[in-house]
Amino acid sequence: MFMHLDSDRYPLKTYGDIAFRVYGSWARYTVNVLQSLQLFLSVGLLALSSGQSISQLSSGKVCFVVCTLVFCIAGFTLGQIRTLRTFGWLANISIWVNVAILCIV
Repeated sequence: MFMHLDSDRYPLKTYGDIAFRVYGSWARYTVNVLQSLQLFLSVGLLALSSGQSISQLSSGKVCFVVCTLVFCIAGFTLGQIRTLRTFGWLANISIWVNVAILCIV
């Protein structure tokens, strides 16, 4: 469907554009709303599962809500990084740690 509907003048960038070309503007809005809902639910699932992991690692000593909040705040903080250029050293260390683990194993 993508190959037959894309053009140089009107490029397809989202699923909403494909729905618009096939069914009209009401389909574009519906698809965009459904994709927004999917993104919201996916982020919620990620936050809850990571909060549960942190809670299990703390052996129940820290409240589940606090663990979820800690994960969300860490995600908000790291999500504000504009470029990863300054964190190249971290990637380099990660690679060398993996190589060291391979050698040890």
